Amino acid sequence: MLQAFLKYLDQENLLTPGQKVLLAVSGGIDSMVMADLFSKTEFDFGVVHCNFGLRGKDSDEDETFVSAWTARHQKAFFTRRFDLRPLLDAGKSVQMAARELRYAWFQELLREYDYDSIATAHHANDSIETFLFNLTKGTGLKGLRGIMPRQDSIIRPLLFASRQQIQSYAQDHAIQWREDVSNAGTKYSRNLIRHKAVPILQSINPSLEATFLNTHKRIRAADQLLSEYIEMIKANVCRETEEGLDIDVEKLMAHTYPQAVLWELIYPFGFMFDQLENIMMVLQKGLSGKKFFSPGFVLYTDRGMMILRKRMPKEDVYIEILQPGQEVFTGKYQVRTELIDAENFVKPKSNYIAMLNAEKLIWPLILRTWKKGDTFKPLGMKGHKKVSDFLIDNKVPLHKKSGIMVVQSGGDIIWLAGYRPDDRYKVKEKTRKIVKLEIHQPYDKSI
Repeated sequence: MLQAFLKYLDQENLLTPGQKVLLAVSGGIDSMVMADLFSKTEFDFGVVHCNFGLRGKDSDEDETFVSAWTARHQKAFFTRRFDLRPLLDAGKSVQMAARELRYAWFQELLREYDYDSIATAHHANDSIETFLFNLTKGTGLKGLRGIMPRQDSIIRPLLFASRQQIQSYAQDHAIQWREDVSNAGTKYSRNLIRHKAVPILQSINPSLEATFLNTHKRIRAADQLLSEYIEMIKANVCRETEEGLDIDVEKLMAHTYPQAVLWELIYPFGFMFDQLENIMMVLQKGLSGKKFFSPGFVLYTDRGMMILRKRMPKEDVYIEILQPGQEVFTGKYQVRTELIDAENFVKPKSNYIAMLNAEKLIWPLILRTWKKGDTFKPLGMKGHKKVSDFLIDNKVPLHKKSGIMVVQSGGDIIWLAGYRPDDRYKVKEKTRKIVKLEIHQPYDKSI
């Protein structure tokens, strides 16, 4: 098994000579076999153990057991006791809470002690169970890959081996381990699959693990081909920006399977497959102004484009500017005011600078987020116009509308910041004093 282990490390490019690896060792048979195999190689490794205290005295004895093994082999040992209660109180399951804490700590150790990767002891049967679990819950092609040999800094060097092979190795080499009695129950879905579903499948195909490993390779290859194809399509139909992703609807719909392409584009951002049908219906009807949400992102349809952006908490801004010459910082906005003589008037080069007739202004000025029903008289127009209509007419993208500011004086909107001042407050020939207004975010280099 040692030769098969080394061959797998090389085939999957999981470790190269000179790299340091941290072994996640629980004390169970799988992780103890992994630790034994590494102890027979030249790789530089340490051991990490998580104690969640879920089994009381048994959890503490697991920690002592792993610590003693590590000491005998003169390896670095890292252990931590975790309190799951805050995450459980937040509604997370025991398994999800433990996973979140465990992997966050692993990443801390990698950075602090300069390890290259974390090795976990998942094996072929774990991958089969993951495949069946995902298939039962509903999944795409990626979910059918089972467990991957590498995910970022996490490696799984035992995926080549079945549970039976690991048990045989442990018996042949007199390896000691700690038994977790919870693994024998069927409380958790994965245990139910392990003890009920997999034996039935093995009765149909006694070589289930070997068959699955071959199938796993084929699915991974198909997924890789799909990923490369999607990247080609993405270059044609999408434009990546610092803010997010812009998708050309016409180019997307020209593909033979636009729904499949769209799913591959948006699922990495947390969107659910159930949303896809509604999104496609909106696109087919050419509707603008529709929004779809994932936990961290929002997808807008807007004038032949789909615009994907991070969800930002709504920020209602309200700033009082008491007098000319005042400079105000609040949140992400910076506002500057300056009183100047009309003879020094220079037409602004930036839409974020307004020159206004000081003699008509009533102080304090108010900088605030625009709201539904706001109206003003845009410079050059005779009548009033709703801010919302002005933004539509000027084709302002939907995702930018919520962050637009207005400046108000005595109840009037005197400037739609970044777009147009009010005609009633423009500088005229007889104007003697001008208020220069600037608004921007501190990192905005356009001013």
